[in-house]
Amino acid sequence: MKNVFLILVSFIFAAIGCTKNETKAKGTLLRIENTTNETLQEVISNNISFGAIDALSITDYHSFDVPVLPTATIIKGTDTLRIGIYYIDSPQPTLQNGKYTLRIFKDSESYSGFNCLSIKD
Repeated sequence: MKNVFLILVSFIFAAIGCTKNETKAKGTLLRIENTTNETLQEVISNNISFGAIDALSITDYHSFDVPVLPTATIIKGTDTLRIGIYYIDSPQPTLQNGKYTLRIFKDSESYSGFNCLSIKD
């Protein structure tokens, strides 16, 4: 009987220790993915610099407590390039609370040669 009790207690502790502790992100978490073959000197999104981003790499998440626009500014050499869709009228579409990746890619149809797409993680 004592062995059964110990096995039961061990099973309960194992079950508790293996459960996921999923806490929902407060605010918005955003990271940048550079899918191009070029290193981007600096990427700025929502007034936060993500620094230089190597080709084919992803940054860490940055946390925002304010509405996040799915746009970015790329500094490449002496050029400053704005990518994404910039709306003149209000309200502008923002990313809701959660985790997102802003994927930067080459776009031959855009003026800057780059564009971005927001993906909910």
